[in-house]
Amino acid sequence: MTDAEKLEKLKSMFVQKVVNACSAVERVPAKYSRSGQEERHPRLYRRGDLSTWAKEAFDRGEDVFYVEPVDKNDPNGALRLSGPKYEYVMVNNSLTQEEYEELFGEYEFEKVPGDYKTVLSNLRSKVQNVAETEVER
Repeated sequence: MTDAEKLEKLKSMFVQKVVNACSAVERVPAKYSRSGQEERHPRLYRRGDLSTWAKEAFDRGEDVFYVEPVDKNDPNGALRLSGPKYEYVMVNNSLTQEEYEELFGEYEFEKVPGDYKTVLSNLRSKVQNVAETEVER
């Protein structure tokens, strides 16, 4: 398996997930609405700023808006509008022995019990090196 194929296989193991989206629309199904048609309203939140941003997004015809905390150390504090932020989540949280050896067999990793951050950072740097090598080709 070439490095490009390994990189593609690694990419296919992760899915992109938006982590800071808020809904701007409250939908009322047709069977519950008085008009017999689906109704859409701006979503109301318990926070005034979120309700205001939901109404503004709804008026622009958008279904979602994106927020982030002003202070990263206080995620429940003041918020500000932002763009989408993504996290990448493994589709399947486990690898078989064969898959692991196929992807990482030629790389040597430190076996430090309990120090998974070091192992992950080394893995990230090695994947980055493979990606840079493929871009140069």
